[in-house]
Order: sequence, then structure tokens, then C-alpha cells
Amino acid sequence: MVTEKVFQKSVISKCKKLGCFVAKMEAVGQAGFPDLLIISQGKSLYLELKSPKGTGKLSALQEIMHEEIRAAGGWVEVAQDMETVDRLLKMLL
Repeated sequence: MVTEKVFQKSVISKCKKLGCFVAKMEAVGQAGFPDLLIISQGKSLYLELKSPKGTGKLSALQEIMHEEIRAAGGWVEVAQDMETVDRLLKMLL
């Protein structure tokens, strides 16, 4: 099975190939911040990646952070597979 780390590298690579700006978000001073920030054509997507194994769940802090981002007008999504990533990138592009 693919680990979350390998999945994340695949997503970053795909985003770059499509010409998107992509940043891996490390601790930004707020626990629960999504893993990736993807920007294309003036639109931003905050993307939380979970293990393709299906074992990953959002923590309570992640759920709160996602709600706060959405309340501020941001677009945040969760993906566990490349099919979801492809669908989201299609919407972004």
C-alpha cells in the first residue's frame, strides 16, 4: 500500500507538472493546518491528504481549522486517492 508520504510526493509532482504553485505546509503556528496549498490562475486550494489505505481521519483540530478556512472564504478539501486529487485539480484549473 502507498503511504501518506508517498501519496503526498505524487500529488506535489502532479501539481507542478500542471503548472500550479504548490507548497507543503509545515507547522505554521496553528495546529491542524492542511498539508498543501495549491494555487493556479488566481484560485487557491488548501488540501489535506490522508492515507490511501483509508486509515486516516481528520483530527478535531483539523476539522476546526477547515471550518475556519471555509468561513473566511477559502477552499479546503480532503483527498485519500489520486482520483479525488484529479477531480479537484480539474476544478482548480
